[in-house]
Amino acid sequence: MHYAVFGLGNSLYTQHYNTAGRELYRHLQQLSAQPVHQLGLGDQNVAQSKYGGIEEDFVAWWKELKARLLPVLNGSSPISSLDGPQPHQPTQDSIKPGSNAVDAMPEVLWESSSEEEGEEEEGGGEGGKRESGVVDLEDVGDMLRKARPPRASRELKIKRRGERREMVTPLLRKTLSKQGVYSNI
Repeated sequence: MHYAVFGLGNSLYTQHYNTAGRELYRHLQQLSAQPVHQLGLGDQNVAQSKYGGIEEDFVAWWKELKARLLPVLNGSSPISSLDGPQPHQPTQDSIKPGSNAVDAMPEVLWESSSEEEGEEEEGGGEGGKRESGVVDLEDVGDMLRKARPPRASRELKIKRRGERREMVTPLLRKTLSKQGVYSNI
């Protein structure tokens, strides 16, 4: 198996910068897969990013990968693997200064919700709930607190109604008593 990995991260988190991409690259190599291109490290921190952001870093890395793979796709040369995991060091001519990275991006083969998430965070959203009904994991706790009354309030309502649900249903009681006879419980 041959592979190429482009990791996304923010260099402000120096200890965990591009950890997922680096780990994936390393694990694939440990599984005897062959890298066809250097590990790309996209940096969200525009001050530290070589080309001004993740999109520009990706475009530079993609152009080098595409140049490496086009001869293979045309059938003129076999896939050549790299010797080891080297972080992507793009050349100055791999991306033109001032070019619009979004326009230069190739067709992406996966879906990303990062644009939608950004709009929700900026717009405030309704507790993280999107139009599609998807809720951010961080907002689940708040939603549960709003949806369920506190435990004391629930118990008070039960006492007022005078009803208490049984823990063991008649069917479960019957099943348990049968098991007790046969399993010497």
